[in-house]
Amino acid sequence: MGNRKSVINGTIVFSETQQFRTTWLWAILISCVLISAVVTVATVLADETNKLQATITLVIIVPLETLMIYLFYIVKLQTTVTTEGIFYRWWPFLKKYSFIGRNEIDRLEQGISPALSYGFHNIPDYGSVHNTGPGKGLIFILKDHRRIFIGTKKLNEFQSAVESIIKKF
Repeated sequence: MGNRKSVINGTIVFSETQQFRTTWLWAILISCVLISAVVTVATVLADETNKLQATITLVIIVPLETLMIYLFYIVKLQTTVTTEGIFYRWWPFLKKYSFIGRNEIDRLEQGISPALSYGFHNIPDYGSVHNTGPGKGLIFILKDHRRIFIGTKKLNEFQSAVESIIKKF
């Protein structure tokens, strides 16, 4: 969504880094890993004939689940507002920033993130969504009619920063 930029241009007015730190999400992730490992180990102990299959399953599943937890832990939604526009990216998956130029914004609205919609995705009739948990954010309605929702933990600061760069245009 928007242009891609390797570097942030302009004077920084607002910056925020968000991570997945919702308690219930972490409880589900860790529970799934523990349950699958315990079930596999219990299978090995209960039935000696499937020992090789269970061991192979553990060797495959545990590293994959560990990688999944690691990625959830390190992924960040980085949002920066500068005098040029809004830069955002999902690190480490995107090296370049998505960019919304201040002159591309038709209007701005406060919004609430769609229920149980975390991460980056498109929702029909809602637009592109970027958030790390439930809460509020800004909906950018662009001149080409695209909609982009960016969640934030600092709504008032984010909105003030965006409004200040739009007014200068």
